[in-house]
Amino acid sequence: MEDLHIQYVNLEQAENHERHRTDGFSSTEALVVRRGDPFRISVQLKGRPFNPRMDSLRIKVTLGRLYVTMPVTFSRKAPSSGWNAFMDPNDLDLQNPSIFICPPAFASVGCYKFQLCAFTQQGQRRCAVGDFIL
Repeated sequence: MEDLHIQYVNLEQAENHERHRTDGFSSTEALVVRRGDPFRISVQLKGRPFNPRMDSLRIKVTLGRLYVTMPVTFSRKAPSSGWNAFMDPNDLDLQNPSIFICPPAFASVGCYKFQLCAFTQQGQRRCAVGDFIL
């Protein structure tokens, strides 16, 4: 069976700009979202579907030299770091999952970079997915 690979990540800019009431910033190419509210990204996988029993996803969010790494879970509850990433278990597509990233309300304003990493039994597959602005 072919291994799991991250083929593409969609930042869902139109939906997130509308949801976060930042559509006035749509002339910029970057995703602009508000602190404290989750935003959605869509992931297109290649090879086999995501298997929660064998695979895991992690997101690393970076602002300058500061960063936080968080697992993608099935719970909306934020850990002590304040950042949270989750998939909605009631609306789960294992070949094309949606991931919600929730920055804490106290997060610094700035241009963040983030990376989505898939961990499988065969090793780690990475996909650098771009920037967003809080």
